[in-house]
Amino acid sequence: MNTCTLKFEATAFRENDDNELESLSASISVPVEYDDEAIGEVLGDQDLMAYVVGELHDLVVRMRPEWLDNEDTSLTIKAFLDEGHTP
Repeated sequence: MNTCTLKFEATAFRENDDNELESLSASISVPVEYDDEAIGEVLGDQDLMAYVVGELHDLVVRMRPEWLDNEDTSLTIKAFLDEGHTP
């Protein structure tokens, strides 16, 4: 079976007191079968995606709880596929 790695990365951005942009990233990676249908099933699993997004959000919040103080903080979540599969 060929596998690849599906990586979900959350990055929080915020300006510091000097108006410089700070960021913090957290990621979760999972191996999946290297097959379009299998990858599609993983990405289409709403329960799994909600869990991943929640966990990534919680990781960022635990690392920077002070970022929840009504300041402008943005959070982006991206998915990456490592196509360097192995047999």
